[in-house]
Amino acid sequence: MCPKLPEDCVELPAGDADFAVRLLLAEFHPTAPPELLLDLHLHGTHRAVASPTSRPQFPAAGLATRFGDASEPEARRPALRDPGATPALVERPSRDPAVRVREAASLDRRLPVARLLELLEDPEVGGAAACNPLLPVPEMRALLDRAGVPGL
Repeated sequence: MCPKLPEDCVELPAGDADFAVRLLLAEFHPTAPPELLLDLHLHGTHRAVASPTSRPQFPAAGLATRFGDASEPEARRPALRDPGATPALVERPSRDPAVRVREAASLDRRLPVARLLELLEDPEVGGAAACNPLLPVPEMRALLDRAGVPGL
């Protein structure tokens, strides 16, 4: 739990067999190893395993290739963090059977606008799709009109 643990001492707890030790290192040390963060996210069972994905050192490059076709939704969702993912690669998870994966894809700026508009009609992820900043202004206005928000 010591954020000032010297760099040369981080490797030992990062490889510890005890899940709690690895999780505490990931949560509190500013330079927790990227692969540790990924491993905790993919294999952890504690509710805090989602928090490593928000850390700046969570690995991103290559995740689309590594996990785009993974069997578990929690492995497919981080594939969207890959900066090299093309719009076509982002569109595929937007059709995922897992709501959390589709929701993450609906928020992605690389998602083709045509698919984004389709997701607005998906009752499970339409709200997230409405938050995508690439949503065309006419669609934004239509959503506000349907919600009864008065215009300016």
